[in-house]
Order: sequence, then C-alpha cells, then structure tokens
Amino acid sequence: MSWNRDYRPQQISNLHLIKVRNYFLQLMKAASFPQAFLFTGPKGTGKTSTSRILGAMLNDDQNKAAIRSLFFEHKKPAAPLLEPNPQTERSQHIFAGESYLVQELDAASNRRIDDIRALKDQIQLAPIDGLIKVYILDEVHMLTTEAFNALLKMLEEPPPHVVFILATTELDKVPTTVRSRCQIVHFTKATHDELLSALNPIIKDQKLRLKPALVEEVITQADGSFRDAVKYLEMISHLDKADLNAVKQLLGSNLDQYIEQLIIIILEKQASEVVNLFVNLREQGVAPDLFYKNLIAYLHGSLIKSLLKKEQLSILDPRVTQTVLRFLLDEFSQPGIELPAAIPFLRLELKALQIIDRATHKKPPSSNSSNSSSQTATSNLITKNKKLTSNQSASNHTQSQVTSKMSKSQNNNQPIKHADHHHSTSLSKIDVLTGNGAKLCQEWSSFVDKVAKDNFSLATLLKSAHPVAGDKGEVTLSVYYRFHQEQLAQPRFQSTLNELITNAYGGPLKINCVLNEQPADAELTEPTLPDKLEKLAVEALM
Repeated sequence: MSWNRDYRPQQISNLHLIKVRNYFLQLMKAASFPQAFLFTGPKGTGKTSTSRILGAMLNDDQNKAAIRSLFFEHKKPAAPLLEPNPQTERSQHIFAGESYLVQELDAASNRRIDDIRALKDQIQLAPIDGLIKVYILDEVHMLTTEAFNALLKMLEEPPPHVVFILATTELDKVPTTVRSRCQIVHFTKATHDELLSALNPIIKDQKLRLKPALVEEVITQADGSFRDAVKYLEMISHLDKADLNAVKQLLGSNLDQYIEQLIIIILEKQASEVVNLFVNLREQGVAPDLFYKNLIAYLHGSLIKSLLKKEQLSILDPRVTQTVLRFLLDEFSQPGIELPAAIPFLRLELKALQIIDRATHKKPPSSNSSNSSSQTATSNLITKNKKLTSNQSASNHTQSQVTSKMSKSQNNNQPIKHADHHHSTSLSKIDVLTGNGAKLCQEWSSFVDKVAKDNFSLATLLKSAHPVAGDKGEVTLSVYYRFHQEQLAQPRFQSTLNELITNAYGGPLKINCVLNEQPADAELTEPTLPDKLEKLAVEALM
C-alpha cells in the first residue's frame, strides 16, 4: 500500500491540523453531538481521514453508552466519548473504506435528485452491527439545486442513528440553507510545523536519512497538503541519490527558471523564443499540468509579495511590475488553458503567442524585420511540432491552421481572430448598426455577468463603465478614468464587445465612451503609473 494509506491518522489525537484536532477533542467531552457536519477546505488536508475516525468512534463498542445518551436520549453522557480502537475488525473496515456503517458517496457522480431520493430510503434503515450510520458526501457542492433541496429535508430531521458529513473544496457553492443546518469545520492548508509533525514519524519509521533541506523542499512543494507531502516523501525515498537537485527535478520545483524565461520573452515579444521554450519542455518530458500549476503559483506569489511590500517588483527585470503580473495572471488563468491537449503545452503556447501577437500588432511594425521575425516564429512552431508522434497529426493540422492565420495576419499588418475572441476588427467595416442600445442599458449588469464567463479582461473594464444612453444602433458609456476610456476605445475591445452585443441585442452598436467627473465622496483615485517602465508595460500588454 502507499504511504498515504499506511500512515493515515486513525484517532482524533493523531490529526495534524491543530485547530481541527482541538475542536473534536472538545466535542468528545460535550453534552451534545451534531448530526450534520460540513467539512470545507483544500484537498489533502484531512477531511476524509477525520470523517472515517468519527465513523469508527461512533461505532466503537466502548462508546455504546455515550452514543445512546447523545443520539437517542438527548442528554449528556456519564462519560466522554473515547478514541476508537483501530485494531478492531469494524474499525479496520471503516479505515479501509469498506464498511456499510460509513458510506462514502461522490456527489459529483451522484448529483441528481434521484440519487438523493435513493439515499433518503437508505437512511431509514437502522444499522444491524453498530449504532450510527455515517454518510460522507464528498464534493457536495456538485449537487443540483433540486438535489440540495431534497438533502435539506434530510438534514432538518435526520433519524437518530444517522450522521451526515458533507465535504467540499468550494464552500461558496453550497446553499446557505444547507450551511445553516450543519456544523461547519474549516480545514485550512497545513502550516510548515504541522507538515513537519506529519512527516517526522514516517521518516523515523522508514529509517530515511534525509538532509533537512530535502524535507524542506518536500514541505514547500506540498503547499499545505498532507497527502501531497507524504506522497512526495515516498517519491524521493526511491531516489538512488537524494540530493537537492535530484529532488527538485523529481518534484518539478526546478521550473522557476523556465517560468521566468517565459515572462521575459513575452515582454520582449520574442515569439520564436516562446516556441523554442515549449519545444524544450516537451523534449524534457515536463508534465504540462505541473508546469501550469507552478506558473500560476509563481505569478500569484510574486504579485502578493509585491503588494505586501508596496514597492515595484524587479526580481527578473524592471519591466516585471505589478501591472504585468496581474495581466499575465489574468490571461493564463482563463478557462481551458489548463486542460490536457493532444500536443503537450499547446493551449499555453498559443496563449503566449497570442499575447505577443496582440502587443506586436497594436501599432504597425516599423520595419520588415518584425514581420520576418514573426514569420520565423510561426514557421518554427509548425516545423518543430512535426517531431511529435503521428497520433497527434490531427492536432498538428489544427495548430498549422492557427499559425497560418497568424502568418497571413502579420503580412497584412492585421490582428488575427482567435478562438477566445481577443481580436480587433474596425467598426468602419460594419455597414448597418441595428443593435438595441436601450435594451442593453436596461440589462447592463446581466450582460456584464455573461461577458465575465468568457472574457474576464473585457468584463473587468465593463464593470468600470456605466450606460447613460441607448438608442437604435448606439450606446453611450460613462467612465471616471481616462485609462478606462482609452482601453474601451481600443479596436480589439470594441470588436469583441460588438460581437457579443450582436448575438444578444439584434446587431452591432456604435459604442461611445465619455469621461465623467468622479463623485466627490468616492474613495478611489485616478489610477497612476508609478514610472515610465510600467507605462511601457501597460501599453505593450494591455
């Protein structure tokens, strides 16, 4: 078995999250016991382990008298609940996930109302061997609205022999009515010391000889997850030579150099270097999901550090400012980029090239050298991807079509039209303005919400604007800041916005954007650009 199963906690006192451990130790002495819990927090922080421990404790023979008092007589027991005995056959079945007393249901797969109705029939039957049935609903936020309504009725009046444990990584998606019926227990990311306390007994039991720096690297990469920490520790235990470089290579924590390189070559608009970088990552067999996770973590971590220090960030280059980090984080966090593709890194690679293409074509190239460089980059993208296996040919054909469009667009000094609608089309080419501007004004908030689902960058700008007038073929928006006015006037935003308006409001509109005086009591101030370098970065990337 894996170490995660071998070393999973089996008593409350063994839980490594201190706040969770202390809460349940106090609950064992309390005069009542909730019949519905809601465990919320990141993956790998002990929600399932804690659920199984509770199931074993509530069905341990030494707790029979206390259970009858708490659940069936509704009075304080004569003695507190005791820790479960992990050696009993009943407990071992529970910890192995093989007990009918503790049933674990994946709400993502059993999310319909019919599934919850079937559960309602099950809970009416009292257990034959044991006292309490524990139902663990993992990823409960995936239930449909109808299923949540059916579940709510069970939570309001559960049979005395039933305890529900709902688990979720997204508490905000659980209806407030359901939350109000549950005792919420927050599982947070583990601290450094909590992770170390979980790993040290394993290191001792396995007789591992690891330098402190290697254990620190495991803790860093685990990012607050006990599950990942134990998994990574098991991985490095198989290394012939467990030095820091080998551990970083194995855990993928040596990717920062590639991430930093990607940021710089995007700023320098070096499309050919972007292609070379991703070809290199493919050849080295770097896992795309691991690289993506590290990229987002790097950008977010750098932004947070910069904001906390309240100073310009210059870890790589003076151009890597807060504005650049926010922009890249927004661009690379858009839905779909992290999904697997037929060609590893394809979506991430095309997004990086798209950013460069938009920045490059904001103004006509000053010489033929820019066209030549871009053509070389797209040619490299096609040529070097031909090295991939033949079962990727269909995806290669798709990529060739995209890069062909890029090349043609660059020859004509026109922006390309991308799949996610980040493109630019002059409004002068629109012959008839037939959109309903008045209706758009009335439904502005809902329209912006719909835009946000597909184009976060554009929605962010639209939230800074307010409709002031609308008529057939025309709408006027008001903003407080010249920066927002200039951004909304860009052809690429106007074109994307009009495409969305055409689909929803009967045709395109002439979009006027006027600058109004900010209210005197407003707390916000005109956005400032701290220095010339940040201004250049905004102009290049926004």
